[in-house]
Amino acid sequence: MKKLHFPMIPLAAAALLLFPIAALAAGPEGVMKVDSKRPVTFNREYQVAGKTLPAGEYKVQHQVTDSGEHFAQFIPAGKKAAMLVVPVECEMEPNGAKIPITRADSVDQNGVRTMKKLRVAGNNAAFVFE
Repeated sequence: MKKLHFPMIPLAAAALLLFPIAALAAGPEGVMKVDSKRPVTFNREYQVAGKTLPAGEYKVQHQVTDSGEHFAQFIPAGKKAAMLVVPVECEMEPNGAKIPITRADSVDQNGVRTMKKLRVAGNNAAFVFE
């Protein structure tokens, strides 16, 4: 009976090349997914970190500066949306699983609704505002 011999170097190289792809496909823990394609609709005006967001529909994009600061960019729907982008400093809070429904946590301070946290359906992290 003849023994088959496989060269070890090509097998090891193939394993090293395929391992990172498998790890990415599995969705590594700690990676926060924020989907900017899903619109968010506010039925009322909110204060977010001292900035006013009128009622309406927005796209929310997560941006990270070179120095590591996180921002939520609220982009209103409509023709002039690019001129009305509202960047708001935030922190990201991992959720561990996909968020099932969009929800804004807020407090009422002297008749003004102040948003403290925004969870967007489909994401696995929430925006947290000071």
